[in-house]
Amino acid sequence: MRHGVLKSIIVGALVLAAILVFIKLFIPEVTPAPPPKPYSIKDPGEMTIVDLLMLGESTFRGRGSCVRCHDAPGDRAPSLKDILAISIETVRSEEYKGKATDGWAYVLESLIEPDAYIVKGYGKEKSPMPKATRNLSDIEIKAVIAYLKKRSGLKVDLSEELK
Repeated sequence: MRHGVLKSIIVGALVLAAILVFIKLFIPEVTPAPPPKPYSIKDPGEMTIVDLLMLGESTFRGRGSCVRCHDAPGDRAPSLKDILAISIETVRSEEYKGKATDGWAYVLESLIEPDAYIVKGYGKEKSPMPKATRNLSDIEIKAVIAYLKKRSGLKVDLSEELK
């Protein structure tokens, strides 16, 4: 009986060692991309359009944590792929009861007051998205919107974005 247990332990250890060797040799190691470097906020009067867009992307991907849900696999939040078309459609829908009158105003409203309109399938009475004003400054919120506009292929005007 003792030899049978010992034999089982040895065979199990050899099988485990073989599996580990196989994994090490044949399954490539995945190294995640480093997190984006935080972009330091400049005085809005000294910002260029490049500064604003870099701040927007850095905030979207980093401090704002937007990509955790919006660009993440698993459909955790509405896609931002066609954000302008979806936003315009939302504002024009009969279900929408918010205050925005155009697509980008709706995006801003969604950041500042996510409970104003809850997209079907992403919450019931309350949006799971936190208010952006909770941890982002006014300039960071404007920068995220400018970044989303640029990502959508639109021209971004610095003076318009910093109003």
